[in-house]
Amino acid sequence: MKFCANCGAMIEENVKFCPSCGSPVAQSAQPTEQPVNQQPVYQQPVYQQPVYQQPVVEDKYKGFPMKWYKFLVYFGLWLSAFFNGVSGITTLVTGIHQLTHYGTAISVYNVILGILIIGIAVLVIVTAVKLLQLSASGPKLLLFVYGVNLAVMIINIIVTLIIGQGFVTIGDLLSPSTITSIIVSIIMIAVNYTYFKKRESVFMN
Repeated sequence: MKFCANCGAMIEENVKFCPSCGSPVAQSAQPTEQPVNQQPVYQQPVYQQPVYQQPVVEDKYKGFPMKWYKFLVYFGLWLSAFFNGVSGITTLVTGIHQLTHYGTAISVYNVILGILIIGIAVLVIVTAVKLLQLSASGPKLLLFVYGVNLAVMIINIIVTLIIGQGFVTIGDLLSPSTITSIIVSIIMIAVNYTYFKKRESVFMN
């Protein structure tokens, strides 16, 4: 039960006007809705895939084109060492055979020349290894090898002329192939000097 605010008469529930005075009855406040407890929304954590970065590989050639270098260290020098070795052994064996049977000056010279050519073959192998290691001594050894080859050719012509005086002429020794070999050796020294001079910063080990 409740009472009229105007006249004080008793009023039944859910009555909108007072039966005594006719005043509107203030409606009691509706019970407020209890808030619904919301369940917390679980958010799946976002796992970021690690980004794989390609390791930066240092260019050991520092951007220089190195085709001639690779030809030398993987093929050219080893082929040269092989042919020098075969030529040196052949010359040495021939010289020893001549020395044993004839004992002439040319046989002694052939023995010395054979040993020298074998030494050049070994030096060529050392040069190839040094170049592969990008050693600072590699280009210098290469020029030295070409220089020694050129010197041996010239010395061979001179010594053969001296020993074979009267039997051998300069025309016999300066054949087209010999002249070509000398010219090629000179060109190779010049070309390789220029080539490796430009790439001096590569050979720093």
